[in-house]
Amino acid sequence: MKQFVLIIFGCFFALVCQAQVKFSGTVLNENEQPLFGVQVALLSSGQSVLTNEQGVFVLDEVNAGAQVFYLFLVGYQQVTDTIVVSQTNTSHTFVLPRLKTDLEEVTISEARTNGNISRGVMKSVVGTAIYAGKKTELIEIDQINANLATNNARQVYAKIGGLNIWESDGAGLQLDIGGRGLSPSRSANFNTRQNGYDISADALGYPESYYTPPTAAVSQIEVVRGAASLQYGTQFGGMLNFKLRENKSTKPLAVVARQTVGSFGLLNSFVSAEGKKKKLSYYSFFQYKEGNGYRDNSKFSARNGYVSLVYKPTNKWELKADYTLLNYLAQQPGGLTDKEFLADPTQSKRERNWFSVNWNLASLNATYSFSSKTKINTRFFGLLASRKALGNLTRIDRLDDTSQPRNLIVGEFTNIGNETRLLHHYHIKTTTASFLIGARVYKGITDSKQGFADNGFGPNFSFENFDTNYQSDYRFPNVNIAAFAENIFRISPLWSVTPGLRFEYINTASNGNYRIANYHPNTGELLSEQKVYEDFERPRSFVLAGIGTAYKIHEYAELYGNVSQNYKSITFSDIRIVNPSFEVDSNIQDESG
Repeated sequence: MKQFVLIIFGCFFALVCQAQVKFSGTVLNENEQPLFGVQVALLSSGQSVLTNEQGVFVLDEVNAGAQVFYLFLVGYQQVTDTIVVSQTNTSHTFVLPRLKTDLEEVTISEARTNGNISRGVMKSVVGTAIYAGKKTELIEIDQINANLATNNARQVYAKIGGLNIWESDGAGLQLDIGGRGLSPSRSANFNTRQNGYDISADALGYPESYYTPPTAAVSQIEVVRGAASLQYGTQFGGMLNFKLRENKSTKPLAVVARQTVGSFGLLNSFVSAEGKKKKLSYYSFFQYKEGNGYRDNSKFSARNGYVSLVYKPTNKWELKADYTLLNYLAQQPGGLTDKEFLADPTQSKRERNWFSVNWNLASLNATYSFSSKTKINTRFFGLLASRKALGNLTRIDRLDDTSQPRNLIVGEFTNIGNETRLLHHYHIKTTTASFLIGARVYKGITDSKQGFADNGFGPNFSFENFDTNYQSDYRFPNVNIAAFAENIFRISPLWSVTPGLRFEYINTASNGNYRIANYHPNTGELLSEQKVYEDFERPRSFVLAGIGTAYKIHEYAELYGNVSQNYKSITFSDIRIVNPSFEVDSNIQDESG
């Protein structure tokens, strides 16, 4: 009996030993190259090994029969394979495909940099705009060292070459920058925008910007030079766009408050609130700023508010509405001659000069994505605003006779517009091309009056006997209709060519009159007067063309160039006669180049 048990056990042991074999294998990628560090596991026994540099692995004890092998490597697809192991089948070659997902489109809308300026950081396509082959610059406000309380332009735009910066006040109430050697006065030579829509008084007839968003509320500043004319229209300086902050909080309410005090009575209070509730998010801020200025007669106070609502009902839709309010009052100390400035730059020769601005901006914005390749954006925007200048507005070397009434100029601006863009990505053989088409409809009305106010010292912006004692009274209506198209042709992954066209129809009109009055030099008695009436318009249409190209020569270097037609519309000051010594050429034309 004992011998029988030993025989049975020996046979069983021999059978078991015969059923286990040494199994080896090789793991390759799709290109038949060995993969190092692949984890190979035998699910039945739990054995696990890693492949060597030749992609080879060895398992010493593998039971004969059908065995399930599991292979894993980061960056590659997980593979589960069943192999029949036997005395004659002790090796196998596995193929591990690279893990990949084919995306129809990847759009990078923002790029964080390590400095406050990175040239060309704006991608070739951002949202529904094309920037390929153009000179672009992007300022990340969170990455700069600047005085945000006073909107210090010299610090904010410090590393953008070729800009002229004029500080007309020390409080940052207005932004005065110009490019390409053009006048920086109220940034009138830039197409100035906020969140992609116009914020100037009148984009064509009176392109001066009296409103500048507070830097603390801005996330990015986009600067596109002269070739911006094809997508954005007028101005040789290019396009300047302030992208205001958006909600980043997942909570219903998050509040940030900044309080700043400084020299010359500066007080700045900035409070923002943001939040998200289901599909609705919001961002808002309010800023109050006041100060005395570093010169006499230069005190100011300003209030600026903003609210933005974003609603995303589905993954394809995004609806946005925002409203901006700005009003400020500033006493203006007047200019100085060179001699006076050298003697004392803080002195003032004007005590009765004041300037007031009231700005109301609103927009409605809708974006719909038909697919990852096609999206459309439409935005409606409007402006109700005014600017008032009061005081002695004559040359700075003339004394201010405080017994005489002050001069008052009032401009009231009303405009409304729509800009719609369609962006589509398509394939030409193995490369992706991008096509943009858009249209713009804009109507603006400016009412301008000039007359006399009281002879006081305070900010009393009221005319005295305007009907009988005015200097000029004008209305300037204008209409702009435009259509534009650009296409990025990618010759190779590194080289792109972007041609574009823009059609413009502009009708700038003038309707009003100015008054010529002669007074007795001693008594001030009205001796004679004459009213000169004007009623004319300047309709015209033309086509702008341009082409740009860009070649990526390194990860951080790009060679680009472009040539583009541009123009500057006739402004109201060009067509309004304010002096009998001036005469307007009946064939006056837009500036072009």
